[in-house]
Amino acid sequence: MGTLGGSAVEKEEDEDRVALVSYPSHSSRRKSATAPARARISSRPALDVLELESSRTPGQGKDTELASYAVGVPPDALKVLKFQDSAHIKLALEVLGLMCDGQFRLMQNYLREQRDNIATVNLVGEVAVFAQHFYNDINQDTMELVHLILQTLIEMSVGNFPNQEVIYNRLIVDVVNTILQLSIGDYHEHGFSYIADLVDLKGSAVELIEAMLEETNHRSCHLAKEIAGSLDLAAVYDTVDDFYELMNDALVKAESYDDNAERGLFRAYHIIVQLKDYGNDLGEWAEPPEPYPTLAKAFSYCKSRSKSIEVNYENMDGDKILTKVNFNLDPANDLREEVVEKVKWQVNRDSAEDKLRDFLEWMYAVKKDTLHHRRLHQHLLTKLLVVFPTERYYILLFITLLLNLLVLITFSVPEGRQNDAENATWPQVAGPIKPEVDVFFRQYLLYILGAVHLMFCLWMVVEYFVVNYPNFILPLPSFFYTLFGRFGLKKPEQTYSSINIYGLRTVYVVLFLLASILSLAFYGYFYALCLLHIVVNNDILQRVLRAVTKNGVSLLWVAALGGVILYIYAVISFAFLHESADNEADSGRDNDLFCDTLGQCFVTVIRYGLIDNLGLVFPLVPAEFRTSGLRILFDVSFFIIVTTIGLNIVFGIIVDTFSELRDERFRTETDKKSFCFICSLPNHEFERRAKGFDEHVKNDHNMWKYIYYSIYLDTKDTSDHNALEKFVYEMIGDGKIEVFPVLQARCLETEEDETVKQLEALSVMVTSVLERFKEEEHERVQRSKKQEQERWEEKVLRGRGSLASTAIGSVEESSVY
Repeated sequence: MGTLGGSAVEKEEDEDRVALVSYPSHSSRRKSATAPARARISSRPALDVLELESSRTPGQGKDTELASYAVGVPPDALKVLKFQDSAHIKLALEVLGLMCDGQFRLMQNYLREQRDNIATVNLVGEVAVFAQHFYNDINQDTMELVHLILQTLIEMSVGNFPNQEVIYNRLIVDVVNTILQLSIGDYHEHGFSYIADLVDLKGSAVELIEAMLEETNHRSCHLAKEIAGSLDLAAVYDTVDDFYELMNDALVKAESYDDNAERGLFRAYHIIVQLKDYGNDLGEWAEPPEPYPTLAKAFSYCKSRSKSIEVNYENMDGDKILTKVNFNLDPANDLREEVVEKVKWQVNRDSAEDKLRDFLEWMYAVKKDTLHHRRLHQHLLTKLLVVFPTERYYILLFITLLLNLLVLITFSVPEGRQNDAENATWPQVAGPIKPEVDVFFRQYLLYILGAVHLMFCLWMVVEYFVVNYPNFILPLPSFFYTLFGRFGLKKPEQTYSSINIYGLRTVYVVLFLLASILSLAFYGYFYALCLLHIVVNNDILQRVLRAVTKNGVSLLWVAALGGVILYIYAVISFAFLHESADNEADSGRDNDLFCDTLGQCFVTVIRYGLIDNLGLVFPLVPAEFRTSGLRILFDVSFFIIVTTIGLNIVFGIIVDTFSELRDERFRTETDKKSFCFICSLPNHEFERRAKGFDEHVKNDHNMWKYIYYSIYLDTKDTSDHNALEKFVYEMIGDGKIEVFPVLQARCLETEEDETVKQLEALSVMVTSVLERFKEEEHERVQRSKKQEQERWEEKVLRGRGSLASTAIGSVEESSVY
């Protein structure tokens, strides 16, 4: 009993000793890195020799060899055992990481605490402690394993604040500092494998710190301050400088590893930015130090490509937190100016909720257009089709104006055709006359400029179809989808990016190309139609066209009603006034009224009824007062119904539509100047309590940055999303506007709010300390119960052993007798 009890006590003391040496202080971490490893050899020989071997520094080979003989394991066998154990460790770490993959909260919490078991093991803390063994022994041989440890910690802690606290309390920041302090040196001597391992290792280190700095809990601010106090900021700046140098290195680019270096660069940069966002005083490290030659360029590069937005994050406890998100912007994802203007003026601004819901719908369309435009820029041929759109527009417009100006100046009627009687009627002239022009213009200038004009027209048409082909839809009558639905024909879904294949813009670009071709064939007459190109990219003229086309269906129905009324008057004219339309030469009346058939009479009524007074055109036949009395009803009714009411209805629809568009634009301009698009707070709040409304709209709640961030999330693998990225990605995908900070802005948080937050954080800290004491007390009680269990097992086993020895003695005595 004494022996077993002593073993249990020694085991307990050994565990306490291991726990003690596993948590070195920040000041003595380097001094205590080697001695504890040697101290653990006596208690657990085989495992501790492996730990010593894995944490051995250069110059400890003899110690390891002696230790191997001390435990009875030859050095060669120890190397094999070390290799096998390293493979097992990697497998275990990969399994732990995969168990938490995708921010599986349940598994993350379970690895920290198994509440359904009597004895719980904090695997999150154990993995963090295991990283301490490589504190002074990070080289190319151990980089892969340390990288795997950090990746496992990232999977365990991303979005899980309690796990982040556990990792920090296990002094993981010290390990990160050691990794960030690793120098690149002359890495060309080591080969590319060394630099690849170093990039991956440092990238994992900054990714872990970035994940721990996410504001996913009300206590995140306190943790960020603790990290700011223990993180080696000089090493972070060195890492930024190293990553920027590697990103532009020819060898790294040749091996296509510059993307990894760029990701590490932005993560290291965002660590500095996030620490500042939390309000931490970084002292002399608040700005890049001057001695670094390339650090200023690196920070300028990161600053130009880094953006930030504010989102409402809801953590696993249901707490909503207004947090700031930093991300890097790829210039290839830049939005087209045409799309920006369309969203700016056409998004629904009726209310804050309607505004954001419609903005999400527009966001899907803008992302689709931007990603398609990015793919076009990846190929040389398609890139040439879409470059310089604004410049090409003005060049084409200038050539069109120049050609029409030359036509205006040089064209004249040929001799023998001026005031010719043959040209007085249509049958003698079935085609356009051939104008009299200068030979040089006809043979050279017209065709040279016309060929250039045709080339730019063809360029414009091809660009239009290449850029918009993912958005083309072919709407058919409803009965087509009913008839052919069984064969898979489905009605296309209408979105903000959808373009009707036979819409106005599509018809225009095709007719523009045909006009350019026909102008070369027919003396340049069709260049006049090409002048309509002035409407493109002209906001004022486009609004005028919208005033006509917005209520196009209403105008068509009014025109149909007008046609019916004119047809009624044509029938009356044919029945009673056909004699007044006599246009024969012997009649003595010089007019061009035709009413020999009902069709002719209908055409005559349309022509003179709309451009003149029909009652004055048809003469009185016979010219008597009785006839005049009967005609008054016809003439006055036509004037009132068609000329006065009918045409004014058409004008009224157009004028009302134009006024509606003007008022809508005015409301949009007022909303832009008076309210933030994202949070819907009035501008005077920011003028009074912040740095100004323009500064807020430009930097804090820039609506275009939210689209950029959504594009950034779409182009990033979902398995690489951190907690905030995953939350925003899912919310936008589900079309939920709760992610936007409605009526909230971090810049409006007052000092009172900060005081309340600090008190809440202090309360949470006290609660955390009490919970930690409770956990330690629980562990002590569990350890005591375990010792009692071991003593009881020892007592039972010893009792059974004494009974067995007594029984054996009795059997021996009986056999003797």
